[in-house]
Amino acid sequence: TKCSRMLFITAHLAAHVKNVDARNDDFKRIVSELEAQAPMRFLRPRKNRDGTPATCDGSHLLNSVDHVFFSGDLNYRVNLPREYVEHCINEIKTCTSKEPSAAGNLMKKLLRQDQLLQTIASG
Repeated sequence: TKCSRMLFITAHLAAHVKNVDARNDDFKRIVSELEAQAPMRFLRPRKNRDGTPATCDGSHLLNSVDHVFFSGDLNYRVNLPREYVEHCINEIKTCTSKEPSAAGNLMKKLLRQDQLLQTIASG
């Protein structure tokens, strides 16, 4: 049987629409600190080419598990005015059964402005 290593993290990242960089920094700090505190048996073996211990930047932890569940109040937003987003959501609700393609187009418009999706896409 195959076993999977899973990592569950809950966090409250920086708030407000303008703080995307602070949220991204929070994420990096959290995974780096968790990596530094993780028991060695939890992490896959890793050293630098010269045999010295590698620095804790969080990537070793993330690469040592099969699945990561990062949840909580992540505070990523849609980079559009709130009123417009609410209008689009209401339109999506009314269009879904009558005009599924119109609802899909509105959803794509919102997703293109999603801060979390933009962060993931940028690496």
